[in-house]
Amino acid sequence: DLRIGDMRTARLGRSFDVIECFGWAFNYALTNADVEAVVDTFREHAHIGTVLAFDCGGADWYLAQKGGIPDTTMDVAVLGFKARAVSRFELDRSNLLMTRRRTWHIEGGKKAEDFTRYRLHDMKELRRLLEIRGFKVVEMGLDPTGQQQAPGERTLYIVATLV
Repeated sequence: DLRIGDMRTARLGRSFDVIECFGWAFNYALTNADVEAVVDTFREHAHIGTVLAFDCGGADWYLAQKGGIPDTTMDVAVLGFKARAVSRFELDRSNLLMTRRRTWHIEGGKKAEDFTRYRLHDMKELRRLLEIRGFKVVEMGLDPTGQQQAPGERTLYIVATLV
């Protein structure tokens, strides 16, 4: 059963034992109201004992970059496609928003550009929001290996249960 919906408003009419939200999807909720609505969706689909696991961009590392977030470079080679992507980052500290502007240097001399805006998350605020909605945070922290899912990302992992 595959459905497409908005994670702020999707209502499936049932609860689940496990709810997962990975790949920085949570970061596309850009405003406080959006973030609260997504957590409400998690809550709507949870029952006592449900495990909630998700990742997002943790704000601490990004906010600590006094000279700006360093540019990153990534090489891609898949199915005959080869390119180098150079990412530049802008940080709106007051709204905890990060914009990544990426220039693709595609083999053969072509160029393309894209951009994505992400909401970064303060650990204390996120914990408080989850607890208000009835979740107990079991674990919250950065990847202990220090690995990045993509160049420039510092991922925060959260596991919580509904109590």
